This record gives sequence, C-alpha cells and structure tokens, in this order.
Amino acid sequence: YDLLWGEDKPAEALAVARAALSQLRGQNWPEALADQAAALEVNLLNRVGDGVYYTGDVPGSLAPYREADALTDRMIVKAGAIPNLLILKGENAFNISGSLQEVPGKQLEALAVADAGVAALKRLLAFGPDAAAEKKLLVLYGQQAVLLDGLGETERALFPSQSSIALRARRLAVAPGDPQRMRDLAIGLAPHAELLAKAGRTADACAAASRAVDVWAAIRAAGKLGAKDANKNLPHSGTLQKNFCSG
Repeated sequence: YDLLWGEDKPAEALAVARAALSQLRGQNWPEALADQAAALEVNLLNRVGDGVYYTGDVPGSLAPYREADALTDRMIVKAGAIPNLLILKGENAFNISGSLQEVPGKQLEALAVADAGVAALKRLLAFGPDAAAEKKLLVLYGQQAVLLDGLGETERALFPSQSSIALRARRLAVAPGDPQRMRDLAIGLAPHAELLAKAGRTADACAAASRAVDVWAAIRAAGKLGAKDANKNLPHSGTLQKNFCSG
C-alpha cells in the first residue's frame, strides 16, 4: 500500500487496502488478539477512506472514515479513554472534517467534528505532553482555522491559529534546535501571518512573517534546510514579510 501510495497510485493502493480489510475481517481472531485486530481494522478503514478520497470521490470517503470512528468509539467503551484511542479519535476527526469541508453545505458539521477532535486530544494532553497527540492537535487547529475563516469568521479563526503557534513554540522549547520542530514552527507561522493580515492586524502579521523568516534562517544555518523548503517555503515567508512589513 505504502509503495503504491508513494508512487501516486491511489486507485491501486485502495485495492490493496480493501483486500487487506476483507482478509482481516474474514479471520476468527482469538480474544487475546481482538484488540490488535480492531486497531488494525481502524487503520485499514482510514486507508480505504484516503484511497476513496484521492481517487476523486470525496463524499464516498465519509463512509469508511465514519466506520473507523464508530469502531474507535466501541474500543473506548471496552478499554477506556486510553491515549492511543484518543489519538485515533483525533485522526478520525481530521479525516471526517476534511471530507465534510469539501461537501457543499457541510462546513458547520465539519467544524463541529474538528472541535470534537480537538477536545479529545486536549483531554489526553491535560495529563502531560505526548508528541503524537500534539502533532494531531496541530493539524486539527489548522482545520478549525481554515473552516472558521471560510465561514467568514476570520477573527474567531485566529484563536485556533494562535493556539497552533503557541503549541509549536512550546514543542520547540522542549527540544531547542530540533530541525523538525523548528520547521513545524516556521510552516505554521506563514498561514498565521496571512490570517492576521486578513483580520487587519498588519503589525502582528509582519511580526509573524519575520519570525518565520528568522526560523528558516536558523534551519539553513544549521545545514538542515531541505530543497523544497529552500525553493518554496522560505521564499514564501520572505514574500509575506515584504508585503506585511512594507508599511
């Protein structure tokens, strides 16, 4: 599946995921393996949803995504709200919300799903840091911001966007100099700067764009700047800085 996916062949990857799901469901798993089988089923359902989505049937992706989420809920009833299941709830929420976002008239429902995913991950993170949960939360914060902005609520969109930046900064503070966490912060600052500018907060937009440029510069100085970032993301942040700081 991963090899086909990496070659941008979603239809072929989808066939592999569906075959694996059918094989999994065709087995009579002993109780000792039931939880592992259920977790694998959730994973395969999400991969099926991805395949359906990227073959162009966005509404059709909702069925396997929702089935994965319903199975996750049943697992939580059985095992409790343990960390790996709450992280799965976050992944499921992003998948469902992302598909709903592209279905006409479903933006409010998409936002409600994203909100529920954020709540599940915050519930977990209230007990302490968890890198996997934090990464899922960052994605959902972005989803909330995009949806709110799309609904014409740019000021409200700034709250999850700012929460995303704050979390990215905290993650970097725990591991200063980590190039991946530095990149996470730089990547998040660009859309945040654009949102601030759209809300009329030009000075704050300038500060965010400048911060992004500084982080990219630090990554380059450390010799960790990838080609894509050098050719696309760093120049984009520089353009935003020029646009928002020119006044």
